[in-house]
Amino acid sequence: HPEISPSQEVSPSRCLQTPGPVLPVPPTKPGHVQKLQEKARLELNENPDVLHQDIQQVRDMIITRPDIGFLRTDDAFILRFLRARKFHQADAFRLLAQYFQYRQLNLDMFKNFKADDPGIKRALIDGFPGVLENRDHYGRKILLLFAANWDQSR
Repeated sequence: HPEISPSQEVSPSRCLQTPGPVLPVPPTKPGHVQKLQEKARLELNENPDVLHQDIQQVRDMIITRPDIGFLRTDDAFILRFLRARKFHQADAFRLLAQYFQYRQLNLDMFKNFKADDPGIKRALIDGFPGVLENRDHYGRKILLLFAANWDQSR
């Protein structure tokens, strides 16, 4: 696997937004970061003391699947899969492998998968999906789906 640059490494303070990409936490009320860390520890089994080891364990499993092209193996990306599987490394790796295997088997679906694609634009205009500007009381982004606006015949 490729070497990880310092800009791709994950520090516990950058890991508080869940799910989604690892980004700096937006300014919050005093004590909010600690609450998020505690929530991640209790609900996701996330432990900042062993975060890099958890990520590395998943990364080390990649060699067991040479049939799959793992296009991203940076800390932030692997962390998404660890969180999705509550830090069970084998389950996170299985999900990561399935993600890339699906993309590999459906290249035509993903080759021009860009926000400016007319089909994607139409889906976004139809209200599928939307992300609210404000976050919930835990600081998470809120995804909104307007199913009534979605024209399934297209």
